[in-house]
Amino acid sequence: MWSLLSSWGPGPLVAQQNEALRFAQAYQTIDQYVEQQMSAAHTPGRALAVTNREGLLRVSAYGFADTKARIPVTPETRFEIGSISKSFAAIAVLQLRKQGKVDVDKPLTDYLPWLGIDSRYAPITVHHFLTHTAGIQSDRDDVPSSLYQPLVLAEKPTGYAPGTRFAYSNVGYETLSVMVEQLTGKSFPEVTEERILRPLGMTHSDPAITHDSRRQLAVGYVPMYDDRPARPSDPLVEGTWLEYGAGDANLASTPADLAAYLRMLLNHGVGPNGRIISEEDFGLMTQRTVIMDQKEKPPVY
Repeated sequence: MWSLLSSWGPGPLVAQQNEALRFAQAYQTIDQYVEQQMSAAHTPGRALAVTNREGLLRVSAYGFADTKARIPVTPETRFEIGSISKSFAAIAVLQLRKQGKVDVDKPLTDYLPWLGIDSRYAPITVHHFLTHTAGIQSDRDDVPSSLYQPLVLAEKPTGYAPGTRFAYSNVGYETLSVMVEQLTGKSFPEVTEERILRPLGMTHSDPAITHDSRRQLAVGYVPMYDDRPARPSDPLVEGTWLEYGAGDANLASTPADLAAYLRMLLNHGVGPNGRIISEEDFGLMTQRTVIMDQKEKPPVY
């Protein structure tokens, strides 16, 4: 009888225990790696979420959200997510496309007639702005307002024909968020909240970096020396604080909330309450647009 039973393999309980052990070992390896990387880079704090298509698996926190006050990072700590915000802006544009309010193949000046771009090439489309292929030169970091950034595009000529080369552009997504505001009659943070955060259940995220949200945020740190390339051994100081609501970097979130966003992407645009974007628009969002020669360095403008 024993040989017969053992031929069936382990029972469900044993299989669950083995799976739990494998997960525990994997998480321990991840924790060790994160701590090693934090030590090497002198990173004050981090947070990590693990998810699959079905749901959240784990949230872990490391180090300090504020080194001066010795406030530890917790799963509820919110971090500014920087340029990940651009993907939210792209979704907002594609939602408007689905509603027939935007044609991504039309010039962006069709929607912002006042937008002045000094270009001797063909008109720059919404698609070009979405894919960082508009030919726009480097941003004006001395003009932080999201409205005036697009206005000063007229000060510099474009660097190449639109759609031919890739050059990362913050001001491109700032301009797209202004277009979204013009077409919806709402602020971009309001659009982000109503169309993406709320439907995905991201209730611990901020659609704009504001003074009111600052107390919930981890302190940002930058290398102390700004006159030389940064090295891991350089000391860190608190970064400059400013409010921000434009579509290139407007969001703050927790690991669990970002995991909810990731699940939507893993499920091709489907969230817990239905679709955020259509399958077609998800394909547009994730397509490859400019194939870069790996031997050639990206252009710098």
